[in-house]
Amino acid sequence: FFSRQDLGQLAEAGADFIVFPPESTPASVLNEEKPGKVLRIDSGLAEDLARTIQRLPVDAVLIVQERKREATPLFIQDLMLLERIAGLTGKYLLAEFPAVAPLDDVESLWSIGVRGLILELPGKNPEERISQVRETVRRLPRTRKVRARMRATVPAMREVEPEPEEEEE
Repeated sequence: FFSRQDLGQLAEAGADFIVFPPESTPASVLNEEKPGKVLRIDSGLAEDLARTIQRLPVDAVLIVQERKREATPLFIQDLMLLERIAGLTGKYLLAEFPAVAPLDDVESLWSIGVRGLILELPGKNPEERISQVRETVRRLPRTRKVRARMRATVPAMREVEPEPEEEEE
């Protein structure tokens, strides 16, 4: 785990960010301004814990998917898990991108708010894979489509005066 002293040394050495898991990192690490902090969490993190990340002084969240992908594309359920975390944390999202993942997945990740990829590089031609991903990212639209916010509709209530009762004779 990182100590405050380790962080100071990393910042002096030029590190921009550190990535760390919440379960084995001392809380005092959050008190340091530099380097930037990226919290590494599983996509299946419980909702109540994910919500607490909003208030932590971390710059981004790296989401690690529980299911290791082979050469399959990203599935809608994968996007659902990532979107769930995005909505709960309110932080910039980073995601792992397997060496065999189709490049179309970059756009899918971008569409739900992922703003950085941690690339797993193949044993052969890692430079080519970096170039392919870089070009795919370069072609992405600058801004996300604005999604309509869902809002609750609350019925208007008004006081109704009771009708006067007629007296019986």
